[in-house]
Amino acid sequence: MGIIIDGQNGTGKSFLCTELQKRLPNYDLHHITGKHANTYTFYRHLLGYKVILDRGPLGELVYSELYGRKPRISVKEVNEILRYTNCYVICQSVDTIYNNLCNKGEQESSECNKEWITTERNLFFKYIRMMKNITLVPNDFRRTNMILEMLKE
Repeated sequence: MGIIIDGQNGTGKSFLCTELQKRLPNYDLHHITGKHANTYTFYRHLLGYKVILDRGPLGELVYSELYGRKPRISVKEVNEILRYTNCYVICQSVDTIYNNLCNKGEQESSECNKEWITTERNLFFKYIRMMKNITLVPNDFRRTNMILEMLKE
């Protein structure tokens, strides 16, 4: 069974994935980027194993639209994947994301401005509303334990 952690740049996905893997050592961790296939077949194959994905098919929809390219997966296919996979999306305020990106040294990036972050956030929520099985997770100290408890259910 796979786990997907998704959300905007600067929300703490990679940190959360690392913490989850410490507590689920039999799970592999994969950081998904635009360089991966990001197709239905790609995700179905990966998620057939014990894996934690740092980004997932929701991100493919968001970033395809954000960067003006054709998505490699459809909303229908993402919903099909989410029928069998736990997907958690980390939510933070625009100001928090901006501060996190600046603290990571990304303040010179074209993506590190509040207008871009707001557009990115709006796209995530646009697609989240189209999905049937996503859990929104606040980014605070309880999130790792919260996800582990949900996985036990």
